[in-house]
Amino acid sequence: MANNKQYNVNTTSAVATSTTAKTIVAVVNGSTTDLTLIGVEFSADFGTITAGSYLVELVSFNQAGAGTSTSETVNKVGGTGNTSRVSSVQRNYSAEPTTGTVLNSWYIPAGGRELQLLPLGREYAIPASITLGLRVTAPSGTPNVRATLTWEE
Repeated sequence: MANNKQYNVNTTSAVATSTTAKTIVAVVNGSTTDLTLIGVEFSADFGTITAGSYLVELVSFNQAGAGTSTSETVNKVGGTGNTSRVSSVQRNYSAEPTTGTVLNSWYIPAGGRELQLLPLGREYAIPASITLGLRVTAPSGTPNVRATLTWEE
């Protein structure tokens, strides 16, 4: 992308999860352009989990089935200047979106922390009018998690 602008969104506060899948943060793409997801970060409050692994999924869904969530603030990453963008962001879904596609998934073991950056050349394209979210299923209990998604427009 020429003259691309980078943004990120994070959960800003811990999101309680459970053994049921929960979308914790999402980038809602506008209807005029494609976006490129360039980074995913995930961490968890592992003190409440003694065994098992978190299932972390990168999912895409149509905005018509977007579920119920809380608006979040977009952060411009690096540089100054034009901050206009076509995307918006959501977090902490109380009603899950209708998931269309699981793009990638990771098992994150209890007792550790995972930072997953997307390698150059393997970024995810987000087509216009599609939402890209990070969904988490905890191995047990109701542990807190945090996440950040970084993208270019």
